[in-house]
Amino acid sequence: MTGGNVHMSEPTVRILLVEDDLSDAELIGLLFESEGLRAELERVDTKEAFERALLSGGCDLILSDYNVPGFSGLDALRLYRQVGLDVPFLLVSGTIGEEAAVACLKAGAHDYVMKRNLKRLVPAIRRALQDYADRSSLRTMQKRYEQIFERASEGICLMNSQGELQFFNQRLAQILGCSADVLQGFRLLELPDPLPEGACLMPLSGPLGGKTIWASLSLALLSDGLVLGMLTDMTFTRQLEMQLQQAQKMEALGRLAGGIAHDFNNLLSTIIGFTEIAQEELEPKGEAGACFEEVLRAARRGAALTRQLLIVGRRQAAAPEVMGINHGVEELQQMLRRLLGPDVELEVRCTAFPDTILLDRTHFAQVLMNLVINSRDAMPAGGIIQISTDTMQGRVRLTVSDQGTGMSEEIKASIFEPFFTTKEAGKGTGLGLSTVYSIVKQSEAHLELDSRPGEGTTFVISWPPGEGTVQVERPARPPVAQGESRTILVAEDSQPVRQVFAALLERQGYRVLQAADAGEALRVEKAHQGSLDLLLSDVMMPGLKGPELARLLRARRPEMRVILTSGFGSAVDDPEDQADSFLEKPVEAQRLLESVREVLGM
Repeated sequence: MTGGNVHMSEPTVRILLVEDDLSDAELIGLLFESEGLRAELERVDTKEAFERALLSGGCDLILSDYNVPGFSGLDALRLYRQVGLDVPFLLVSGTIGEEAAVACLKAGAHDYVMKRNLKRLVPAIRRALQDYADRSSLRTMQKRYEQIFERASEGICLMNSQGELQFFNQRLAQILGCSADVLQGFRLLELPDPLPEGACLMPLSGPLGGKTIWASLSLALLSDGLVLGMLTDMTFTRQLEMQLQQAQKMEALGRLAGGIAHDFNNLLSTIIGFTEIAQEELEPKGEAGACFEEVLRAARRGAALTRQLLIVGRRQAAAPEVMGINHGVEELQQMLRRLLGPDVELEVRCTAFPDTILLDRTHFAQVLMNLVINSRDAMPAGGIIQISTDTMQGRVRLTVSDQGTGMSEEIKASIFEPFFTTKEAGKGTGLGLSTVYSIVKQSEAHLELDSRPGEGTTFVISWPPGEGTVQVERPARPPVAQGESRTILVAEDSQPVRQVFAALLERQGYRVLQAADAGEALRVEKAHQGSLDLLLSDVMMPGLKGPELARLLRARRPEMRVILTSGFGSAVDDPEDQADSFLEKPVEAQRLLESVREVLGM
């Protein structure tokens, strides 16, 4: 049945009518028509028919007589609840008492209307439908908010005034690395008073072994006294920022190291060169001879420290070669044992196979020595240091472990920082482990650190296997032959270094021309009428640099050979600027003379 004189703005309402009296049903239909309610009525008068209609789910509202023979309004209400419908349910009765009406409302009826007052029926229906529409809209909005809450990429929570979690989404548990069960009531943080405006970056930890993360946390006080927290995991961003800061720090250190090393290596070249000349000229014995040796040892220690600084600053050129890691460890054993002292025992077990890696031999020695020295210093009362090699998952590994004091998480976070040290002032440079770290990074190796306070420390470094033939170190050459009147142009802006290079070469019979910069070198070369066999030039000089000077001179003297030197620790990268040989300062006499002899083919 469809009512007439309807309000066209209202949709048609599908009403399931439980009524055994046909005349009453018609009366209700006429009432709908007179009140302008657009309705489609489906009448049932038995329990079975009502149940079938419920299961079909095709109604917007249920209107039930309270008294149907063999089937009461309460029975209809119970069936309605069992089926799980949520549409409005209204009762109509001529005899229902107040207690029965209250019982029906408690059982889930939305309203009841007495037949003697049917003028209330249509307003009650419209009110029930509106309430139902409002509830449906609210449920839809609530479901939408729940989806937003659970699917948000941020952790969302409600905390009490003590910072204890009262309500939170699953994302918060994921961010904190723990299950949702253990978070309820967990004190996430001590709330500041007053609450900060805007987001704050802070470290947070979850309970029961939850990980520590860096989070951007926004806090807001709600009207009920709870505090809303919006948490974004910034751990990865923080790590990137720290890596950028570290890269910037290393770049600044590299510039500083290069500048210091250049001047310092020039000083060391002068000290070493003139000391070696003095030893050869004076042939001192006894205490005087020991003094000269001590000067050389101190200069070489200074050179080693400068090399460490350059490695940390990533300014030292590496010369990687295929080497056997087992042989490398065995070669260094005797020297390592001398470093340890009587209270520290060294255990070595080399089982890596294959054991070849691609690494600068000098860098390998620095890695192993620095790790062993670090382990020794961590055991002031003595103990055992274990060095082992093995091959695992296709990588060649070096492991150094000790029984020392171990490290806290705070120390581990800074242990590879340049100049960081836990030793007393004057007891360490803070460059040992940062040197190890820099070499590892340059050689594309992996470094793992396992350490806890009181449980010792283990370092594991792994390299990809090196391909090729193992390089064998060449034995030192005998003293070089005389210069046989070969002419060498020494271009060096440091006068002491220039003088020591000239003195060493002249003592071997070479004819030496000297220039303080590239401009003077060009003038000297132009004035020289004879052959010019070799240019020995510093890379960095005022005006033209060494490689540019070499190109200009070779354009006029293509047969001339070139040796470049540098105190910055790195050779020239441009292939056009590559010299016949490169020497890293400080340059000792034997190495200088050997390089000259080799380049000249003597």
